[in-house]
Amino acid sequence: MKKYCIVANLKPECVEEYKEKHKTLHLGAHKELLQVIKDSGIHEESVFIHGSQLIIYFEAEDLDASYQIQGKADIIQQWNDLMKPMFDDTYEFNEAENQLQTLEKVFDLNEQLNGNLSE
Repeated sequence: MKKYCIVANLKPECVEEYKEKHKTLHLGAHKELLQVIKDSGIHEESVFIHGSQLIIYFEAEDLDASYQIQGKADIIQQWNDLMKPMFDDTYEFNEAENQLQTLEKVFDLNEQLNGNLSE
């Protein structure tokens, strides 16, 4: 399983709305989004916020395959359309040139302890 981290920037005036939409996602019209994400091969996903900066952590076997599956799902497009105005940055899962860029991992406690260092 590969680990990924992404940083994205919200418009400061949209932070509270973003947080509320994510905290109540499982209750609303977009709750099927959760299953699409899981079915796309994302095994774990967490979103953290610092000021207006998002830190998104997730685990997937094949990120490109996950992006392709998500890019074909109408519910993902609906959610992205809802979220887009909140971001300083623009991204699309189905357009390679506009996908979120992952951060470089430089340390992993368990890899270090087990001597299984990934590149």
